[in-house]
Amino acid sequence: MIEDIYLKEQLKESFLIIDSCLKSYYENEPYMYKPLAGQLRILFCDSNKKRRDNSLLPRVFPNIELNALENIIWDDNESSSVQIIQNPDNTSRIATMPFELMQYKNGLVIPNFIFAKQKKMLDIPTWVEQYLTHHPTTLQVRDVIKNIADKGGGAHVDSNPSAKQRYMNKMTPFGRQYGEMFIVAMARLAQRMGEDIFDYKGFRPSVELNLEPYISYKSVIMAHSDYSNAITNNLKK
Repeated sequence: MIEDIYLKEQLKESFLIIDSCLKSYYENEPYMYKPLAGQLRILFCDSNKKRRDNSLLPRVFPNIELNALENIIWDDNESSSVQIIQNPDNTSRIATMPFELMQYKNGLVIPNFIFAKQKKMLDIPTWVEQYLTHHPTTLQVRDVIKNIADKGGGAHVDSNPSAKQRYMNKMTPFGRQYGEMFIVAMARLAQRMGEDIFDYKGFRPSVELNLEPYISYKSVIMAHSDYSNAITNNLKK
């Protein structure tokens, strides 16, 4: 009983840290995505070398579930609002990542996940295994959180980054790193969960900002059909 109370207090504090970091992030302190990664690791994918899941959120609420992300589905014609002009062999395939960016007039970039239109609930260990992209390297939600928390400045800095880390260091069209955007999108989701669980209102960008026009961007993947087929077949194994 004492342990349950203690863990629930730790959980609430983790959510409050996320809220404070997001507030700083919205106020032009973009490096705050690094401590966010550390808290997200504690909540969603904290495992040891023996792969024992010690993640705080499912430890406190074992039955908690989240709506699934939109699947990355390859198409030979169009995805999202982008249409491709096929080559003569009809071998190109296109797909959209379950992820979008919004840039506001003041320069703030806010990322959000794209959730499945048909509601599909997943437990936390399954949810973090979902894919965010397959090109130029395959990334799951867990990969992003753990790479940035363990190697990208959340709790440790790796001087020899992996292919996954190098991809996350690449810049989006709005001048922010992909890894940073993935982490902030995840933190925004966690913030809403904390509000629901502990019944408080977290920090949000100003109402005035949300009334202003913004630029929306979705990341589209295009690849040869052999590549997309190989990925699809590997996922079925």
